[in-house]
Amino acid sequence: MAVPDIIPIVHEPDHHTGTIGHWKGGQFFGSVVAAFREGYTHTDDWPRHKRWYAVLHTFDDIPIRPFRHTFDGVLFGLVIETFEGEEHAEFHPDNIGFYEPWDGLYDT
Repeated sequence: MAVPDIIPIVHEPDHHTGTIGHWKGGQFFGSVVAAFREGYTHTDDWPRHKRWYAVLHTFDDIPIRPFRHTFDGVLFGLVIETFEGEEHAEFHPDNIGFYEPWDGLYDT
């Protein structure tokens, strides 16, 4: 099954999607995440290269279309990728993967 145009994301309290909520402009998905810039390869001084981000995605509705945005050399977005021959949507930089049956649940 192909990746749908709009991918639902289910609110699961006490898990990675537990920070989905509502505001007067729609819905949001917030997180605090550590990430490395694209192209970084592990070195002994890796703590110097780790960046921390407070991320707030705002949406009209949580079922969202894939998107990508690079900030400070770090990929943010819901990006279509292939893993072990299977297409899925990966939420970056949180590394949350959404797969068939496209029911809004995720895998890390």
